[in-house]
Amino acid sequence: MKTKKFLVITIVLLVATVVSLAIYFNSGSTSAKVSDSSLFSEYISAYTSGMISKKSSISVKLTESTASQIKKDGIDLNALFDFSPSISGKAVWVDDQTIEFKPDEDLKSATHYIIDFKLGKLLQVGDEYKTFTFDFFTIKQNFDVSVDETRTINKSTYGLQKTSGTIILADYEPIENVQKIVKAFKDDKQVNVKITAAGENKYSFEIDSITRTNSASTLKIKWDGSPIDVENTGEISVQIPPLDQFIYMSYKIYDFPEQSVQLQFSDPIEGNQLLNGLITISNEEDLRFIIDDNLIKIYPSKQLKGEYNLTISEGIQNTKGTKITESQSFTIVFEDLKPQVRLVGKGVILPHSQDGLVLPFEAVNLKAVDVRVIKIYENNITQFLQINKLEGNSELRRVGKIVYQGTVQLDQTPNTNLSKWNRFTLDLNKLMLAEPGAIYRVSIGFRKQHSVYPCSDEDSNENASASSQQNEKGIESSFEYFDDQTEYSYWNYYEDGYYENYWENRNNPCKKSYYNTQKSVSQNIIASDIGVIAKKGNDGSLTVFVANILTAKPMNNVEVEIYDYPQQVIAKGVTDGSGKVSFTKLDKPYVVIAKSGKQRGYLKLSDGTSLSLSAFEVSGSSVIDGLKGFIYGERGVWRPGDSLYLTFILEENGEPVPNNVPIVFEFKNPDNQLIKRIVQKKNASGFYQYNIKTDENTVTGNYTANVIVGAATFDKKIKIETIKPNRLKIKFDFGLKKLVKNQDISGDMEVKWLHGAIAKNLKTSVELTMSPITTKFDRYQDFVFDDPTKKYSPSLEIVYEGTLDDNGKTKVKAKIDAGEMASGFLKATFITKVFEKGGDFSIDQFTIPYYPYSSFIGLKLPKGDKTRGMLLTDTTHQIEMVIVDSDGKLISNSHQVEMFFYKIEWKWWWDQSE
Repeated sequence: MKTKKFLVITIVLLVATVVSLAIYFNSGSTSAKVSDSSLFSEYISAYTSGMISKKSSISVKLTESTASQIKKDGIDLNALFDFSPSISGKAVWVDDQTIEFKPDEDLKSATHYIIDFKLGKLLQVGDEYKTFTFDFFTIKQNFDVSVDETRTINKSTYGLQKTSGTIILADYEPIENVQKIVKAFKDDKQVNVKITAAGENKYSFEIDSITRTNSASTLKIKWDGSPIDVENTGEISVQIPPLDQFIYMSYKIYDFPEQSVQLQFSDPIEGNQLLNGLITISNEEDLRFIIDDNLIKIYPSKQLKGEYNLTISEGIQNTKGTKITESQSFTIVFEDLKPQVRLVGKGVILPHSQDGLVLPFEAVNLKAVDVRVIKIYENNITQFLQINKLEGNSELRRVGKIVYQGTVQLDQTPNTNLSKWNRFTLDLNKLMLAEPGAIYRVSIGFRKQHSVYPCSDEDSNENASASSQQNEKGIESSFEYFDDQTEYSYWNYYEDGYYENYWENRNNPCKKSYYNTQKSVSQNIIASDIGVIAKKGNDGSLTVFVANILTAKPMNNVEVEIYDYPQQVIAKGVTDGSGKVSFTKLDKPYVVIAKSGKQRGYLKLSDGTSLSLSAFEVSGSSVIDGLKGFIYGERGVWRPGDSLYLTFILEENGEPVPNNVPIVFEFKNPDNQLIKRIVQKKNASGFYQYNIKTDENTVTGNYTANVIVGAATFDKKIKIETIKPNRLKIKFDFGLKKLVKNQDISGDMEVKWLHGAIAKNLKTSVELTMSPITTKFDRYQDFVFDDPTKKYSPSLEIVYEGTLDDNGKTKVKAKIDAGEMASGFLKATFITKVFEKGGDFSIDQFTIPYYPYSSFIGLKLPKGDKTRGMLLTDTTHQIEMVIVDSDGKLISNSHQVEMFFYKIEWKWWWDQSE
């Protein structure tokens, strides 16, 4: 019996030991294997650690002193890395200190890698330092699918709807794999799902043109993660109500950027109705409503928490005037806000105040925050601006260092309700000695121990050890590794290594997965009252304006220095009484520094930082050889037989034109034949008049007036047309500066006889023709945005036919769609005709640019060889690419781009006649 008892105990102990070991290894603990990084701090300053993407490279950054001792030639860098499990790839130097191993293929997801870095093969070290062992984990792939909203496409019949949603992945996945995850079915018939990239590891999907009929139907959105080796399946059902039913559909509660409730209805909501009293949330008053298509967004006047009763009363109307016939009431729950911090402003320049250098921020459900301040030294600003804007954060280690790191308590003020958003101020003067002229990057983060979010006792006990580990690791656990945070994303550190169920719990403040470096916020600030504006000309001129930010008054006697990209001063000047200083013939100015006492103002002059001039016509006119010229006439169109009275104005901004240089005027017909040539001497006024008489048999068309001043030529198109005069005055436009695809547009037309009487009950029509124009954006003049593989064929179509009412008015509605064959921008020309009773008509037309796409890809080819401008074969050429919106602004979200390369053959002896 004793023997049996001993065996049982032995087996139990053995099983317990095996289970313990399994738990030990699955938890990611590697303390027996991984080197103590502090012992290698003399040689290694940073290395890949924590949880990384499967797309990441593996890097080791040596200290400056170590890197300076190494002779880089002849070293087999691949031999420095020993991976378990093995990884094939190539190691390279990416800078003087960093060795990066680039895998040939993506790393395996949810895998623990251990690396032996052979430091002893780089330089002579003691035996205990020859191998540095470190580890990291790759993210376990997973994803979430959510339906955002369903909107009505066809506003007139409600017959078509569009459902959109979001797919968020834990790690990178090619879009072609993501497209296999989600499928949609309407009444068991598969429908098309369009998936596009919407950000890092984030994709948007759309199910377009969902037919809404007279009977109810169901749209099922199903997902299956097997194409990306993830065990995740499920479905969401979206109800499509009958056409004759106007009903409430669903609601969502949002906490960010401000608390709101979003109600979704089956039809578009009439925008001009008052909703007060029709929609209520318990006894809350002063609710704010926003109607957005078929959505109603409700914003409470104060932060709500707990259960509330939401009532939707009968009487709410759709755009056709149909009302909801039944009231509904249901309970909604406003949960506690998750622990968060956010910045109040986005600017970099912080003017001086009586309170000193103070940075406001807001926090919720936090009793303390961690603060880190990195100082970018004044003498390093030009280096910093080589790769950054003022708000940038790349390669900070090269130009600055940490000057403060500590914890700031937020619970020192009595009666502060920390469960709501509260504004706090960070007095940087109390944390450090602020130096005028330096830029400070202030980061604010938090750890689990700082949270006051209510959690169950079970969750609190579960996370006690995590908080303890965070405390041991200190403030560093709140922030990114102090280095380039954009290019080297693998430095990012997730607390406690690889969390079990990290993905599932990432949004749960009661779980340790919630607290990581991605929750921190950062902002660059510089203490200064100096505001700098610069205007750069194509002729190398630069005008700098300096003003006081607090008073907006010009600042005189401010020293202004202009630097080029290699950080050399290329010009200096001092502002005058109007705060202005001008420079000429500058060779590629890059940075402006304004100095007034100890204060500094900085302005980067690279093309990507210039302000967009597309919204308003303020870009000015081009200057040719220092000359500005303008030709104008007394009208816009002339008839055959009319006399033309043209005037040319010349302004000399640079070197004056010599007096012996003639001012030559040339007038050419549409066939480019010279009709008249007038040569005049230069005069003091700069005004030159030209009178030209045409006869009744003059050819109609576009004539050209040229004025030649030395090497500069100025021209203007002169229209001579046979015109039958209008008898009606047509007032009509859409009030838009541009048109976009599938846009519903409307405009009011008003017609009167030229003698002022109202034109009643006349027939009218609006025709549309579209023609291609070159796609150009001011900031990207060297980029080509037009697709040469597409050719748009113009056509004339009638977009409106109707009759004026008794007041000579009518409402014109139209929908514009040019299809998918436009190579880029199109010019939409609307031709309006109003017909008299006798058959004659008056005509008017106007043009509006049409943007057939929401985004445009531009390519900039490198310059060819000097002799012929050709791109030579067997040579690597770098092509620049930008993605901009219709305003010419860069789109920061990631995009999946397909590129096609065509080989074009041309034989001059065969194709020269084509």
